[in-house]
Amino acid sequence: MRILLPLLLMITATTASAVSKQDIQICQTLGNKDKVSQCVALLKDNRVRNQLIECRKSLKCWSDQYRSMAQYNCDNAFRISAAASPQWRAVWSGQKLNGAAWLSRKSGTMTYFSDKNGIRLECRFNPRFPEKVKTRYMLSNS
Repeated sequence: MRILLPLLLMITATTASAVSKQDIQICQTLGNKDKVSQCVALLKDNRVRNQLIECRKSLKCWSDQYRSMAQYNCDNAFRISAAASPQWRAVWSGQKLNGAAWLSRKSGTMTYFSDKNGIRLECRFNPRFPEKVKTRYMLSNS
């Protein structure tokens, strides 16, 4: 279920309409027959779909839902940047991203961030494309 819920959140990002071919194709990416059938069954449950749609409306719910996925993908991007640049090595020390803000509510894209020692690390994250994060650092406002 832990694997299925984020996947269902991506699927139900825009509407609570009937299960589409695209929804089923996304479920099929799970590979395992049992997980695919569980995913499709959950898609057909209007109560579950409505809960997922409501979660998308709340920054806290949406960001909490994807925080670990974002942290993992952002850490990889920070690690690559730190390997290539002495400036990145100076600002990134494996810190956790403890804040979130909407970048685009419509697309479900968020900016996760961490403020430490006057520097803000930011990572733009879209759950539909988790590997395609964008990172940057700047002076922190706090």
